[in-house]
Amino acid sequence: MKEKSNRNSKKAKVYTIPVEGTRVQVTHEVYQAYYGFERHLRTLEEKDTRNGTVWYSDLDTEETLGEEMIYDPDAPDVETVAVTHVMQKALRKALTQLPEEDYRLIRMLYYEGKTIRQAAQLLCLPTMTIHYRKERVVKRLKKLLEN
Repeated sequence: MKEKSNRNSKKAKVYTIPVEGTRVQVTHEVYQAYYGFERHLRTLEEKDTRNGTVWYSDLDTEETLGEEMIYDPDAPDVETVAVTHVMQKALRKALTQLPEEDYRLIRMLYYEGKTIRQAAQLLCLPTMTIHYRKERVVKRLKKLLEN
């Protein structure tokens, strides 16, 4: 008889969990899962404290995030980025000095990824003409970039 009354009192008990500042009534299983997970998180925090774990967010300042201070071996060095930027700017300037048809050819081949054969079909010219024109324009660009 006592077992039945214990089971019945368990069912009659109301279980609630906090959701956005209010208490919401839930089933016993949800209640157990919620507080089991809460306990698991506290255990992890206790282990971190015990082991002296440092969080990147501890390094945050008003200007930067702590994560930004992590060394990235795959990131290009500042000098490479600066040189690339200067070279791209010089190339853009040199491209503006080309005649329109040469610029269109370079744009097709190098920026749009078209092959010489595709460019020849689009421009209705022989493939070898496009090849020679490309060689000529690339030499001209090199000279413009050297100056």
